[in-house]
Amino acid sequence: MKLIRQNSLGFLTDNSSLASWAGFKAISLLIALGTALISLSCNAQSVTPEPLRLIVPFPKGGSTYLTAELLAHEFEKSMNRPVSLSVIVGNNSMKAQEALTSAAKDGNTLFVGTVITNALVPVLFEHSANVVNPKAIEPISRLADFPSFVVTSAKSNSVDVRTLIEHLKSTSGVMRNGSDFTGGASFLSAHLLGRRFGLKVEQVSINGAQGLLDGVIGGALDIVFLNSSTAGPAIKAKSVRALALTGSSRLENFPEVSTLEEQGLQGIGINMWQGLFAAKGVAPSTLQNIFAYTQKALNSDDFKSLIAQNNAFVTPSTSTEQFSKELELEKAHWSAVMKDAGLVQ
Repeated sequence: MKLIRQNSLGFLTDNSSLASWAGFKAISLLIALGTALISLSCNAQSVTPEPLRLIVPFPKGGSTYLTAELLAHEFEKSMNRPVSLSVIVGNNSMKAQEALTSAAKDGNTLFVGTVITNALVPVLFEHSANVVNPKAIEPISRLADFPSFVVTSAKSNSVDVRTLIEHLKSTSGVMRNGSDFTGGASFLSAHLLGRRFGLKVEQVSINGAQGLLDGVIGGALDIVFLNSSTAGPAIKAKSVRALALTGSSRLENFPEVSTLEEQGLQGIGINMWQGLFAAKGVAPSTLQNIFAYTQKALNSDDFKSLIAQNNAFVTPSTSTEQFSKELELEKAHWSAVMKDAGLVQ
């Protein structure tokens, strides 16, 4: 005889249906749990990672923006998160550096600096109240080096730097150099060159790379040191003549242009390098994580190929410590040059 019972829902059931009902409840519970887990997973996947912000202190179109843009692309691929470029210009890059140091110290805001912003400006304006303390900024890695071409008029008969110097000594006795920044790369390079040969240098201030090119083309300038990405097209078009290249290696796209070192002029000229920086206070583990992603980006075939196409070299640091030491040595070197030029005490 079957025992009839009333279940919790008020239905009458027998012994044989009790087991079925228990199984039904177990299955229902599993389905509910599965649905909840799927919902949680979907919600987790729908959360967009916080964007990484790269601050760039120079406008779009220059070598610094180019390097930042290529780095952002590689970061997006490897980090699987959006990366934005934020151009902040003004006050000799101090506005951009202030934006970096005032941001949260979580590693989500980084700065793509250069030899100008992080080696020359801190020395030149060391005692200015408007300068961000270099100790508030953490070097991560060097990124790329854009050597400078030493260019003169396309009408010149000079074939290298020495022949130009000899010509100027025998004529005007003055070398007119163009610079868009007193104490900048072209200014200091020309100062060293004049010192080496005992030639007076007339520093002509001209705003912008195109203005400097126009000065050479029009004959207002005898010489100018110009970033390879800027001068390259003008050299190819034969608008100006390349006399030499800074750095120790020739460029693949300009194998005929010898380096200053090859011409026996070591120590003259500045490579316009870019580097990656964070604000002081970011956790060391976060910095090392960023460094690892940076090395992966710099070693990618796409990054190396595009940098080479723009007449530059990829120059990754071996560690954050190495980059920091190199930066301090470079600042000390240019501090001595600026003192010799009468720019700083």
